[in-house]
Amino acid sequence: PFIQKALEWKPKPQPEINQWEGGWHDYTQSSQGFKEREKKDYAKIEDNEHLKEAYNFCLPYYQKLYEQRLCI
Repeated sequence: PFIQKALEWKPKPQPEINQWEGGWHDYTQSSQGFKEREKKDYAKIEDNEHLKEAYNFCLPYYQKLYEQRLCI
C-alpha cells in the first residue's frame, strides 16, 4: 500500500554510508524527503544539436520497444 508519511523523514547521519564522502551520499544524510532537484549540468535536447540528432534517431526504436513493454 502507498504510505504518504514514508515520503518525508528527519535527516540523520547514517554510519553505514559515512565511508563514502561527497555527492549524493552527503545529500542523503541531510535530506528530508523526496524532492525534485535542479540538475546543474543537465543539457536540454532542444539546446544541443548532437543530442537532438541522437534523440530523433533513437525515438522510433524506443517507441517500438515501448509498445511491446510488459505490463503487470
